[in-house]
Amino acid sequence: MTTTLTAPSRMRRREHVADVIGDTDDLTDAVVVLALPRDQQPTASFVDEFVRYVLIDRGASSLTFRGAGEVSRILISASAARWEVADRVTIEPAISS
Repeated sequence: MTTTLTAPSRMRRREHVADVIGDTDDLTDAVVVLALPRDQQPTASFVDEFVRYVLIDRGASSLTFRGAGEVSRILISASAARWEVADRVTIEPAISS
């Protein structure tokens, strides 16, 4: 099962992760894709909480960040390494227009 989520316009605090997940059903073994807005960069706190919550707490099999800018890619990579889930995280860069 693939679950595609759209990031909120605010991705500043750990608490904003709940805005993204919402009422999403069980994520056990799911492939989760988070589409990042082109004009917003998540904070390190948001990324760290999102990676932990989706992959560790909710048990998703993988997590893809779609549309990640340069700073976001650095934050995502650092968080994935910190939680030892780098093999389950994919980063798709933002497409330049």
